[in-house]
Amino acid sequence: AAQALGIAAGAYELALKYSKERKAFGTEICNHQAIAFKLADMHTDIEAARMLVMKAAWDKDQGNNYDMSSAMAKLYASKVAMEHTVEAVQIHGGNGFVKEYHVERLMRDAKITQIYEGTSEIQKIVISRGVIKGWVFNNQYIAKASEFNFEVFFNLTNPEELYESHHKSIYHLTDVLNLKGFRMF
Repeated sequence: AAQALGIAAGAYELALKYSKERKAFGTEICNHQAIAFKLADMHTDIEAARMLVMKAAWDKDQGNNYDMSSAMAKLYASKVAMEHTVEAVQIHGGNGFVKEYHVERLMRDAKITQIYEGTSEIQKIVISRGVIKGWVFNNQYIAKASEFNFEVFFNLTNPEELYESHHKSIYHLTDVLNLKGFRMF
């Protein structure tokens, strides 16, 4: 998962740098909405993948079962790596296939992360078994964060309660993480 994350982040950094240097229609291509939106999506997905990878690493460090968190991290990070290395090649245009720019190599490297050490399909099996074994009970989603000493139960039949409870728990979790020295944004 960490390797896939590194590949995605590397492709993003190369695409961002290139988009600030390459000009088209009188301005850098990063100023064009199509490219800017690609960069925004890449940045968002990479940060989400980073959080999943860090959660899996944290679970392992704490001695928690990390089967599901590591499977989610690998599945998502490898998906992000593949999608966003392709986008990096697209941002580079014809130069994306030139070895001098390295994004073509990153795109090839990204594909292998979906295959070795458990294919994406195997990761989905691990995740689905975890979900079936205990993450969903009787129309309730149970989010446990025992390391932060709180549990939140959401009733899925009441969307307003889900929304309100979710926001309260996210703000609480953010406060706890900030107190413990984690940088959230």
